[in-house]
Order: sequence, then C-alpha cells, then structure tokens
Amino acid sequence: MGVTMQFLLCRNTLAILLLSLLLFLPLSRCLADNPQDTAETDSTSQWESPRSAETTGDRILAAPGRVIYFPFKICLQGMKETFEYVDENEIVDKIRNFLTAYDDSWGFYPTYNATHGVGIYYFHRDVFTPDDKFRVESSLGLNYRQFYEISMRRVKFFERRLTTRWSARYHLMPDEHFFGIGNNTSHKNEVEYMVETWAVDGGLEFQITEPLSIEAFYGFEHNWTDEEKDADDDAPYDPSDPSFNDLFPETAGFHEIIEMTRLELVLNYDSRNTRGNPSRGINARVGGGFYSQVDDDIYGFTKGGFDLRTYHHLFLGRTLVLRAAGEFADSFDDRLIPYYYLPELGHYSTIRGFDRGRFRNNDMVLGSVEYRYPVNRIWKRGGADAVLFFDAGQVSSDIFTHFKAKEFNTAFGMGLRVYTSEELLVQANCGISREGWRVNLQLNQ
Repeated sequence: MGVTMQFLLCRNTLAILLLSLLLFLPLSRCLADNPQDTAETDSTSQWESPRSAETTGDRILAAPGRVIYFPFKICLQGMKETFEYVDENEIVDKIRNFLTAYDDSWGFYPTYNATHGVGIYYFHRDVFTPDDKFRVESSLGLNYRQFYEISMRRVKFFERRLTTRWSARYHLMPDEHFFGIGNNTSHKNEVEYMVETWAVDGGLEFQITEPLSIEAFYGFEHNWTDEEKDADDDAPYDPSDPSFNDLFPETAGFHEIIEMTRLELVLNYDSRNTRGNPSRGINARVGGGFYSQVDDDIYGFTKGGFDLRTYHHLFLGRTLVLRAAGEFADSFDDRLIPYYYLPELGHYSTIRGFDRGRFRNNDMVLGSVEYRYPVNRIWKRGGADAVLFFDAGQVSSDIFTHFKAKEFNTAFGMGLRVYTSEELLVQANCGISREGWRVNLQLNQ
C-alpha cells in the first residue's frame, strides 16, 4: 500500500496548497455591493470584557487550557490579518473585474473538490427567466480524474412557484477506494478501483409555501467499474498489492457496465435566515426513489433517507449547527444493489476524518455537532468563520435491528468557511479519526 500512502500524502498536501492559493478568488462576490464597507466587523473586537487581576494559582489552573488553545489562537489571528490585508489592497475587487461582468450576469470561477479535481466553471444568469442560471464546468485531477457538466437551474414558471432544472455530466474516478461492506471492515483490505459514469437528469420543484417545497426527479446513469486505472499502465504486477477481485470476488456490480434509471420524490423544508451563513432556522430533506436496471433484471432497489440540520445563534456571532441524517437501501425481491449505490460514510459531507467510501452497507445513520466562530467580518455581506466539529455514524445491513450504540465511527477536527449571504464559497476541514487525519477542501461547490 506504499503507493496509496504516497497518494494520500500528495492529495493532502495539494489540498492545503490549493486552499492557500485559491482562497481569495471566490471572495469577489462578497464585495459586490460595497467593497469599501467595513462597518461590520467581528463582534468579538467590539466586546471588551472586564479582566480581573490573575493570581499565581489562577495562572496554574488556566495553563492547560491555554496550551491547548494556543495553536488555534495563532491560526485564527493569522487568518484575520490575511483577510484585512486582502481587503485593504482591493485584491478581491481586481479579481472580480477580471473574471466577471460588471453586473455579475456572467463570469468564470475556479472550482475544486476531491472527487472532481481542480477546474473552472462558466455561468450565465437570466437566460430564460429571472434568477435562472446556466452553468458549464470542467475539472481535472490526478491520475486522469475528470468531471464535465452542463446544467440549467432555477427556470421558473407560474408566478415562480414551479421551478425546473436539468443537467448532463461525465465523471471518471480512476482511483476510488473500497474496503468491503460493513461497519467493521479493515483498512488493511483497501483496494482501488475505477468507475466511469455518464448521467442525465431533470427535475421539477413546486413551492407549496414559503419554506416548504416538493421535488420530483428523473435520471439515467451509465456506470462502468473495473480495476484501478493507473497513470503508469506498464507498471509491473505487485503480488503484495491485491486486486479488487482477489479480496472481494462476490461484490455486486464490479467489472460490469450497468445502466440504471431512477425516479425520486423529495420534500424540502428551509427556514434558514440566510443560505450562505445561516445562524437560525431549519433545513430538512426527506424523500426516496426507485432504481431499476434498463436492459436486465439483475439490479433494482429502493433508496430513501432524511437530512435534518438546525441552526442556533449563541452569542457574539457564534452559531451551533446540529445535524441528524440517515439513508436506507433495500433491493427488489431477488435483485441486487451495485456496491457504489450503497449508503456510505467517510465523505466530506458525512464523517470528516475517514477515507471517502470507508464504510458501506444497506443502511446508514449519521450525527454531527458544529460550532462556528467568526474570524472576521470585513465586508458587507460576507465573511469567514472558523469551525470546530464532531461527527459520528455507522452503517448496517439493517440499522433498525442491528443498531449498536458502541459501534459508532467518530471523527473531530477544525476548519474554515468563507461565504456570502447567499452562497458558501470555500469550505476547508481537517478531520482526525482513529485512522489518521484527512484534509477536505471545497471551492465554489
């Protein structure tokens, strides 16, 4: 697994470099209204709490806490000074003028996440109806990783109560990780595989009331999985590095071309006070769908789930975010579920601290707690928050009968969020688990 370890180190290093180099490119939207408005600052800088004289005993008792907090203090102070420097030199404004139209009706933005790679997307607003958005994205990553997508979103009809969207995409992931199926799989059994997907889908959303809507989706996916696609196709076979078929010969869906159709129905409830950095409200999704193989009866299943997030304003700009989620898959009679459609844990959207796809099975439950602390608010409608988080979850063949409170997989860590009032621009997290640490970075997703 030496090559795998080198890849992980390279991936984490690149993620950190990308965060440093690209962090301020998407901030151009933060200053769209008034780049010189610095009236809103971190509330902590305006709160001078009285500090009593410390005794020697107080210093001794406070020493452990200060030692633990010191790295966070240095990190947050450095980020604050960096944001102030960027704002004073109008770096964001200059980038904005170069990449987008003066009224933000069209433009280009960089994009990154671990599954797509580094790329750029072009957007154009108000093509057919007000507020709609046409988007084309192209991304490339290490070892031939590719992602291309064209989409049209938020096309509205009937006094804006009915919204439609569609997309078409191609995604090649040449070195995905598989560890087996179950909650207690061993990291030593890690193998890599390649998956290639062509997909088209469309959907309709009907706004029932202001916070409540219902969506219907239809999609088609063409999937092909095989052994890992290596950049060096002439590399000699290494018997100490077993293949997918060696360790998991009976896994459903491997080394096959499978075409699936899906039909889904989702109920949404969104009462957040803002979309980019909510401090109050609820964001909930619950729904399910049917998946069926197009040209055969081998694969077919149902899949449903829920995702509930609540936002609680605490004090001085701090926010507590609580999340509970679950996903459940069940096959039709004697049909099977391809392994890459199974609910999974170990993604930046589930447990931050494990490899992507670390745990898979028919059912998944997840919970997380996130504490957001404002680093600075030096522009009118955006800012940056530091984040402390704790994630826990488990997978099972039947979570309702085999749930075990002692078998949760957990991770904790810290991160950074950069946002406007309408969008999350940058999200970077470093998660720590029993299997090490992982850096997750998202840019303009």
